[in-house]
Amino acid sequence: MAGAIAYLATFLTVLSSPALLPNLSFEFVVALLPAPAAIDWFTQAIGRRESNNSLRIVSGALLGFAGMDFLMLLLTQHWILGVGALLVVAIYLIALMGGVHWSGAIERIVREHFPETVSE
Repeated sequence: MAGAIAYLATFLTVLSSPALLPNLSFEFVVALLPAPAAIDWFTQAIGRRESNNSLRIVSGALLGFAGMDFLMLLLTQHWILGVGALLVVAIYLIALMGGVHWSGAIERIVREHFPETVSE
């Protein structure tokens, strides 16, 4: 929620100068914002460490900012940048799932999040 509010404040601030939105350099930086949330989730999912609330709040705010940017790209009909954002999301997901598969943590994740599907 904090990231969404921050994005809306940013969007309303630069709305007076439409040349600033969307900007390819800005979109490149926004594409990097989900990385802390992805790394936080991945390192916890493979059992390397336990996350904490402060880190979750910050990484979640960055992820929310990026999510609102994607939504705004769609609402303002910037289709090419929207497709680019979807490709970035696909790269994040492929990297995360590849890492989970490589680490062998998939069984632990399924057991932890979907215990009813695991037969002992």
